[in-house]
Amino acid sequence: SDLTQPIHIGVDVARFGTDRTVICIRQGNHVLALTQYQKLNTMRTTGLVVNAINKYNPAHVRIDEIGIGAGVVDRLHELNYSQVEGVNVGNRATDPEHFFNLRSELYDALRARFEERTIRIPNDEDLIGQLATIRVEYTSRGQLKVEPKETMRRRSLPSPDKADALL
Repeated sequence: SDLTQPIHIGVDVARFGTDRTVICIRQGNHVLALTQYQKLNTMRTTGLVVNAINKYNPAHVRIDEIGIGAGVVDRLHELNYSQVEGVNVGNRATDPEHFFNLRSELYDALRARFEERTIRIPNDEDLIGQLATIRVEYTSRGQLKVEPKETMRRRSLPSPDKADALL
């Protein structure tokens, strides 16, 4: 059972007015909670993460540190939360031969969990819709590449905040 597994928290910090900050709580392959917030400053977001850490005692807290999330990571480090790690999904993949960047590699690993039916997520329309609309392509080098958020916006889709927090 997943009850023996460590808890992980993923945070996608909103950058713009319409985007949402999402905190994802996962134990093993079971998503326990996905909570979203809107229009919060970085200190309020930091407070929400501190609350989640105190409530769930996670092994790891991974926060998207691209843009405004970096300030949340910095403040949590200043508060001595050593389990907090900033993640930049634009960074190089651990397997760069097959993946364009870390975001693409992580989404492919998530896809595999769904294919293997090893992951359990809440029946959340937003999350399911976001996961279903993310497109992939291949670069000329044959690397799998997940479309960037900017491309999704051009398709008039909202930022995949919940999917990214799960990621």
